Amino acid sequence: MAGLSKKNIWKKIKKLSYWGFFWIIWLVTVSRFSQERIAKQNTFSEIQKIPDVDVGLLLWTTKILKNGKKNLFFIYRINAAVSLYKEWKIDYILVSGDNGRSTYDEASDMFDELVKHGVASWDIVLDYAWFRTLDSVIRAQKVFWVKNMTIISQKFHTTRALTICYLNGLECLAYPAQDVPINRGPRVLLRETLARVLTYIDHVIARKPHFLGEEEETPWK
Repeated sequence: MAGLSKKNIWKKIKKLSYWGFFWIIWLVTVSRFSQERIAKQNTFSEIQKIPDVDVGLLLWTTKILKNGKKNLFFIYRINAAVSLYKEWKIDYILVSGDNGRSTYDEASDMFDELVKHGVASWDIVLDYAWFRTLDSVIRAQKVFWVKNMTIISQKFHTTRALTICYLNGLECLAYPAQDVPINRGPRVLLRETLARVLTYIDHVIARKPHFLGEEEETPWK
């Protein structure tokens, strides 16, 4: 680059930036629409139409936001899981959460709320080793003996989870919880956009769960 003028250098930088921006937009767009296509046939918005399975996989989220307000993502996911359980669409609920800190225990918060809403405590199994959605899905199969399951979360999240199931040869359905207005969770939706791209990268590099561990005894085994 010694023979290039500053003007030419900036032109090359701009050109590379434009191409980089193009490829980012392309990856985001392809990831979004391809995953929606994969998930479409196994996503059920009407509870009467979803097939019965043994286990519902309830994906993590915190109960209280940093600003002290109740998390609508949490409330709506609990409502969806309880509805499936009471309609006999699932017999058990596997709660996937994070308790990496003593003051932060998503799985137990969900357990308490499910019991409060009428789910029998013995029909709930907790998985505390969540790090990512990939971990939750793979551990459900390899650690908790789940052969088929209904994934419970908001639609943007279940779409990615179903894609992970598809890429790993798992039989999964999804029952999306009520959506949250975008103004109540813009950072979550932005993070999800990037996570969809990462889903394919994980598959290409054959990423494994952060912690797999030994097989667990479950009531559905």
